[in-house]
Amino acid sequence: MVTPALKLYAFPLALLMLSAGIAAPKAVAESFRPGRIVEARFVYKPSAPAEQTYANFRATSERACNSPGPRSFSLRKLDQLCVKDLLKQVLARVSRTDLTEIHANKGHG
Repeated sequence: MVTPALKLYAFPLALLMLSAGIAAPKAVAESFRPGRIVEARFVYKPSAPAEQTYANFRATSERACNSPGPRSFSLRKLDQLCVKDLLKQVLARVSRTDLTEIHANKGHG
């Protein structure tokens, strides 16, 4: 048998438990700031065609930055910024004009 006091506290307790689930994504979002450190190993073959090299660099950047599973729009945007920044860094390090041109023509620069 449920006492009247328990009924009084059951609704606020249930509300509190539900609000914890709503607050969790914000807590997760705070841990994924643009300043996070991402490590990636790029394989560079100077003899490979520029298009293939660029595609490999882009795929490596996406694997390093994208988090699996369903994510909010704001977190997906942070992943895209990470990919863009990482790709920009590797292209600057390789310093090949043909790769830079491909990047600019694809609208990512």
